[in-house]
Amino acid sequence: MITTVKNKSDFNAALTAIEPFLKKGFARLSKKEIAELERLTTLIAAYEDTLKLDIDEPLTIAEMLELKMFEMKLSQKQLAEKLEITATRLSEVMNGKRKVNADLAKRLYKKLHVDPKFILEAL
Repeated sequence: MITTVKNKSDFNAALTAIEPFLKKGFARLSKKEIAELERLTTLIAAYEDTLKLDIDEPLTIAEMLELKMFEMKLSQKQLAEKLEITATRLSEVMNGKRKVNADLAKRLYKKLHVDPKFILEAL
């Protein structure tokens, strides 16, 4: 019985342990099996929360905008609304067809909390 998930080996063992439950289907699990599945998934989730994701730092404004969209769970249209610019303008900036002007630079700083140094260096 798996009681902790502290490393990759434990993690893989826990994943292997939940596989039969998933194959059986949630609707066909007994109350005891559901409880075990929930226990294992809680252990797995707790381990995953301790992992550091190896994400490259953004180098361009477009990469920073993509990261902010991911972090805030926003679509490109929603990000444009948050920045109070048109979706077309945002798309052009993200595709390198339009440069960031002073007004947009201020919005990136104020609304998305992008470091001003990053904005200036990425221009």
